Amino acid sequence: MPASSGFTLIELLVVLALLALVLSVTPLALPRAKAQADWNARLAAARLTAARESRAVKVTDSCGHPFLALPDGSVLGPAVDLLTGEVDARTR
Repeated sequence: MPASSGFTLIELLVVLALLALVLSVTPLALPRAKAQADWNARLAAARLTAARESRAVKVTDSCGHPFLALPDGSVLGPAVDLLTGEVDARTR
């Protein structure tokens, strides 16, 4: 008897179930990603303004924590790496 080269119904159902699972979980991550992207854009704009105007610029996050963007491109505030000036998003 020759071997068939098609898919079985079980294989098709498993693939559809996995696809449904991935599609149901994806929207849960989108609001957080959008909020993080908005924060990154605001922080980048503050850094750019600080560098252009050679002055410190204050910006607050969604929780009300103040951050200070300095003219050298670094940022001071809670959960900021003092060496790189990057804000640790996990602690915000």
